[in-house]
Amino acid sequence: MSNIPALKFIQKESIHLIGMSIFGNFHEQPIIPKLWQEFTPHISKIPNKVNDNQCFGVETYTDSFMKHNQWHYMVAVEVSTLETIPILCTAKTLPPNLYAVFTHTGAIRSITKTFDYIYSKWLPNSNYEIAAPYDFEFYDERFKKEEEDSELDIYLPVKQKVFS
Repeated sequence: MSNIPALKFIQKESIHLIGMSIFGNFHEQPIIPKLWQEFTPHISKIPNKVNDNQCFGVETYTDSFMKHNQWHYMVAVEVSTLETIPILCTAKTLPPNLYAVFTHTGAIRSITKTFDYIYSKWLPNSNYEIAAPYDFEFYDERFKKEEEDSELDIYLPVKQKVFS
């Protein structure tokens, strides 16, 4: 990878999300774009949104990920409260965490290169380890889908490695 993603660390409080979820192996079944298409018309109907121009793509990893390369993917918006959840949506609260935040620059189709860098190169060689079995993509006004100057952030919950 010639373009190493920019890295910063951010401490965040709980994040409340409302969106739609799927489960599977998305390398074999590229249905994530279809989920975004299905969810997008519902965004305007979600109450208590924190910001109309921000979306999240949350990957949650279970034992099925290691065994069958299957994981949960949720497209969502941040909300201030989970008091009202539309019937077609699901909700999730991400716990407070320290995040390693990587900025992916380039077309969305090349995002797997950034994930490969994070998990195969940066994480094993850093002083950090995974703090929880998820990560998320953060989309805002910098995101331009397939444009080469498009940007989005990938948040990885981390904690300091304990060396004995």
